This record gives sequence, C-alpha cells and structure tokens, in this order.
Amino acid sequence: VEPMSNKHPEYMTTSKERLSYWTYFVGQNVYYNITAAFISTYLAMQGIALWKVSLVLLIVKIWDAVNDPIFGYIFDKVKFKSGQKSLPWLRIAVALIPVVTIILFSIPGGMSETGKLIWFGVAYVLWDISFGVDDIAYWSLMPAISKDQKVREGVGAVARICANVGMFAVVVLYTMVPDLFGKPARQSYFLFTLIIVALMWIFQAFTVFGVKEDRSGLAHRQHTSLKGMLHALLKNDQLMVT
Repeated sequence: VEPMSNKHPEYMTTSKERLSYWTYFVGQNVYYNITAAFISTYLAMQGIALWKVSLVLLIVKIWDAVNDPIFGYIFDKVKFKSGQKSLPWLRIAVALIPVVTIILFSIPGGMSETGKLIWFGVAYVLWDISFGVDDIAYWSLMPAISKDQKVREGVGAVARICANVGMFAVVVLYTMVPDLFGKPARQSYFLFTLIIVALMWIFQAFTVFGVKEDRSGLAHRQHTSLKGMLHALLKNDQLMVT
C-alpha cells in the first residue's frame, strides 16, 4: 500500500493530494447541479414566466461560449509570483461561487417580475463566470498530478465518478427539500442552498489548502494568442455544428 505521505514514481502528488483533488469535484458538481437542475423550478416559484427564464438562460449561454475562450486566454497569460498557475484561480473561484450561488437563490419575493429577471440575469452571469474560472483552473491542475497520460486519464476517471456522486446527491436531496424545514417551498430551497453551500465549501477547501501545485518538472509550453485561439475555434467544424 502506498504511504499517504510518499509520492509514487508515476505521480507528482501524494495520495492525500489526489484524494483532495477528487473531493473538489464532488463540491463543484453539487454547485453545478443545484443551478442547472433546479433554478427553473425556483424561478417558477417566484412567479416568473418560464419562457422569460429560458430567454435569459439562452443569452447567458451565448455569453458562455464567448467567456470561456477569453478566460482561457487570460489564464494562459497571467503569472503569479508563487509560480503556481491553477491554485490561485481556484482560491478565487472557491471564494466567489458560494456567494454567487446564495445570491442566485435569494431573489426578494416582493420584487416585480422584471426586477426578479434582472436579479437572476446578473447573478447568473456572475455565477457562470465564477464557474468557468473554477472549471478551467481545476482541469489545468491535471499536468501537475502526473506527466504520464495514462495516469492522468485514471485520475480524471475517478474525478468523473466523484462528479456523479455530487450530481446524484443533489437530485435525491432536492426532492425532499419542500418537506424538510416546515416552511414555504421557496424559503426551504433557500435554506437548503445555504446548508449545501457551506458543506461543499468544506469539500473544495480540501483541494485549495491540501494540494501543492508543482510545475517545476513540466516542459515550457508556447502560449496561444487570442487571435489564434478564436481562429482554431472557428476552424473546428464539429464544434461549430454542436
């Protein structure tokens, strides 16, 4: 059995660090599935017409298609004094996502429908940016785990399993929410979101404070310009079709 404090020759991290990496994905996907699966239900409880919700979601998804490549470019260019590339961004994301998720599920009931839509639209854009930062930074940690492609694939496979754990946990628990607190459904969803956010922050903190990012053994990689990145995206016919 591999001692938790020692590094295996195929890895650049310890077992404890890889465990911390996997627990992060549980928390990340709980956040994602709270928003992806249940925000429409929450907004319907707020009395907002679903076609208007769908329109806002469409606009944000269009922004998302532009936002990710831009942040990918920023991520590639920014250099931190620590020499780390991913963990500083993860720390930013871990601070932002819980706050924005709570804001997303705390729309004041006394607002007009237009006011609620504006609140939702702004909060959802901020949530989408925060999650994009989180996702890009998380997966960019992979080269710092191992130089071996097969090892990285194995670590990534376990991360996907952890993602499914987070997803199914949300689906099961959210069906119980209306009966958990003895309050109106809208308030119950908000209280449950507060509890989940606190718990998932702990899951993600294991990675933020438990993983060391060592890129000293990695080969220097040529940076891609924003123009080159956009050119590659436009030339990707399969991506354009999807």
